[in-house]
Amino acid sequence: HVWSSCPAVTEHVRRYRPSDAAFLVPLASPMLAHARWLRQRLGPDIRVVFIGPCVAKKAEAERPDCKGLVDVVLTFEELAEWFIQESIVLSACEESQFDEAATEARLYPLPDGALKTAGILTRDLGPKAFSASAFDDVDHALDLVAQSTEPRIMEPLFCAGGCINGPAAATDRNL
Repeated sequence: HVWSSCPAVTEHVRRYRPSDAAFLVPLASPMLAHARWLRQRLGPDIRVVFIGPCVAKKAEAERPDCKGLVDVVLTFEELAEWFIQESIVLSACEESQFDEAATEARLYPLPDGALKTAGILTRDLGPKAFSASAFDDVDHALDLVAQSTEPRIMEPLFCAGGCINGPAAATDRNL
C-alpha cells in the first residue's frame, strides 16, 4: 500500500497512474487532520491558516471533500513577502511558546517521518515499510509496490529530502 499524505503524489497517482490508485491508503494529510482537530477543539467559527513550503497544499485545501477545513494556505515565500510588505522583522519579534509542543510529529516533513510518527517504521517491518523522496524515486518505488506480491507500506514524498524542501520554502534571507 502507498501511504501518501503528500497531496502531489496522491494527485499524480490518480491522474497519471490510475491503475495504481487502489494502492493508496485513504488518509487525511496532517494539514487536514490538524484542521479537523482544531475546529473540533476550538469550534467551527475559527479561522485555520496553513503555512508551509508546499504549493500542492493550496489545491488540497480546495478539493470538494476538504472545502472549509483550511481557510487559507500560505507558502513560506508568501509569508516572507507579507512580512516585508508589513515591515515585520521576525528576529525583532517577541518569542512565545506554543500551547502544545509536537514531539514525533516534528519528523513528518522528513523522509520516514510519517512512518516514524505513526509507529509503523520498526525493525520488525524491515524493507516492507519505506519512504521515497523526489519524483524519480517515488515513481520507481510505485512500480516496485505495484509489482510486489508482499504487502508493503510506502511513504512517498515528491520533494527531494521531504516536505521541508518544498518548492516555496523561503530562504533565510527572506525571513
